[in-house]
Amino acid sequence: MDLYKLHNIARKNLKLTPNDTLSRKKYSVGYLKELAEKYEMREFLELSYCCHGEDNNCWMEVEGLDYGWLWIDKDPETMPERLFNHALNILKSYRKHLYNRKMYVIESDDYVMIFVYLRDINSNDYVLTFGKKSEITVGLFG
Repeated sequence: MDLYKLHNIARKNLKLTPNDTLSRKKYSVGYLKELAEKYEMREFLELSYCCHGEDNNCWMEVEGLDYGWLWIDKDPETMPERLFNHALNILKSYRKHLYNRKMYVIESDDYVMIFVYLRDINSNDYVLTFGKKSEITVGLFG
């Protein structure tokens, strides 16, 4: 899949509310670290495109503050940091491919969502959600 098609599919599939602002930014670990320092990381999604081609995902791994495999038997106070480190470790393994990539950023009053599309490289896309307030009222599926 070429990047033009990938970005067209990505943009078409993004669900925006009237208060959302959509932008594309060059992938930057520094920007992600800045968000992690400023806001609390709430959720990390890994969308797999291994079985049904690059247009339909077949599996989704969801890790959040109080759900998913990462939080079992762990201190809830460390979950935002653990979520961020987990996401960063996965993305770091594709550092070479991410060098020239853009990520989509949806910013709202309540949250910032980062979409990193790598389905053409490793059959996965990644979504990082940072909460600006104590509760997120709209998320990926809300």
